[in-house]
Amino acid sequence: MENKKTQTEKTAIHWGTVFRFAGAYVAFIIGSGFATGQEVLQFLQPMVSVVLAVSSLV
Repeated sequence: MENKKTQTEKTAIHWGTVFRFAGAYVAFIIGSGFATGQEVLQFLQPMVSVVLAVSSLV
């Protein structure tokens, strides 16, 4: 018997995995030599601006 998955099952988002990778990314950024929060804010500010602009449209 074959184990066939539907298209929805193949492309489903596993939120636990998403949060795990997001946490790893944040930990990498914080632990990679940034001494203060100022550098982190300067690095992430362009991305945050885009996310806020897009989320305000929704």
